[in-house]
Amino acid sequence: MNAFGSPESPAFPPVPFIPTPIADCEDDDVRFVAARESAKASTCAHLRDKESREKGARGKVENNLEEVPFPPHHCPDAAKLGGKSLVQYAKEHSWNKLYDSIYAEAQAMVACRSPSRFCTQEGAMSGPISSISFGGPDDRYLVSSSLAGNVTVWDPFLYRSQRDDEKKLQKCASLDLEGVGVRHAGITAGKGTWIFHTASADGTCRLFDGNTLEPKWAFRVESSASVLRPHPQEHGVYAIGTEKEGLIAVDEREKKVVRSFKREFGAINDFVFINGGKEVMTCAEVPGKSGVDLGVIVWDWRSGQKISNQIFLELYSIQTLRLAAGQEKVYGQCSGDYIISFQAKKPYRQIKKKQFDQHRVSGYSVGFDISADEGLIASGSTDGTVHIYDTRRNRQVRQFSVSKENSPITAVAWHPAGASTIATGDWSGRIFVHS
Repeated sequence: MNAFGSPESPAFPPVPFIPTPIADCEDDDVRFVAARESAKASTCAHLRDKESREKGARGKVENNLEEVPFPPHHCPDAAKLGGKSLVQYAKEHSWNKLYDSIYAEAQAMVACRSPSRFCTQEGAMSGPISSISFGGPDDRYLVSSSLAGNVTVWDPFLYRSQRDDEKKLQKCASLDLEGVGVRHAGITAGKGTWIFHTASADGTCRLFDGNTLEPKWAFRVESSASVLRPHPQEHGVYAIGTEKEGLIAVDEREKKVVRSFKREFGAINDFVFINGGKEVMTCAEVPGKSGVDLGVIVWDWRSGQKISNQIFLELYSIQTLRLAAGQEKVYGQCSGDYIISFQAKKPYRQIKKKQFDQHRVSGYSVGFDISADEGLIASGSTDGTVHIYDTRRNRQVRQFSVSKENSPITAVAWHPAGASTIATGDWSGRIFVHS
């Protein structure tokens, strides 16, 4: 029996595609509908890539339609086709409506939007939520950490109640790190398994096997560890943001520091890999007026040398960084009650026209996240509300309260594939998934 309570199935069971049931149809008609739905699902997965969506989405739909069988009462015989493919025949006849409808539905399904009809699920942890993120196969699972020393895996697509006002998050597994505050937790793919990684306030960074939840590796830094993330290209290499040692890179196989990024600055709050992992952008506490240029720094990953620190020249500190899906912009949550953006490539200029300031930070580490299409930003606030910003029009488009207690929202995660699925965690230890 594995950690998720199943003796036969793996820890992360695959999520099969279930076609929409059609009543009172012929078998061939049902086969056609199922194939069409499968084509749409495949198209949606392809359209998640922004560049491919803009350049090759319509061609992908054509390829999927090649495999879609015609219903028996509409299927033309070989004589009528005259050597043409079904797609060519469909374009020349009324089937172009089906072609356009599949493309339109696929576009609508992947377009990210704010939750309009709330089906809220709730889960509880002991202690303030420090991080929250989606992961696992198809990004099905939700991983959360708390400052009380707990890491919990949830399945936001399984409910313990069918009533909308009583839906509870289904807990899949949990880890108790003996009261040591966990500042960051996530889940990544490993060789034949899934790996949980955690960074704790006592400086211990851990890796756990996703199937058994058994500890695989641990590394201790001298000060508090704030963030732990794997390098996108170098397998087995993890970057750790610390309070006093700056940013360090550790090889889990050799169990030693292989690279360090040190400078006289404050504690590392967050970092992101940019330009395919060739560079890394860090945000840290600003030590004072003399160190105002040390708040945001871009480093060369190979050499560990500073590339630029003339990026953010204000006395506020950046608490959280997020890289947009297109990898052209980096957004940061500023302690001055606004979200700012930077270029992810040289010269890393601050984009002053894109600032979002309708929420409040008030000294907390308030979370935020970006939608998969980069069109929307969801940010928490210390008054217990979530603010949705439109990045194209540079304005707020929605605001809603998470709970009646108005506890500060300290973590936000936007599902990579769910167009309107947002997870939030607050200071009181509660987790909500809105869809």
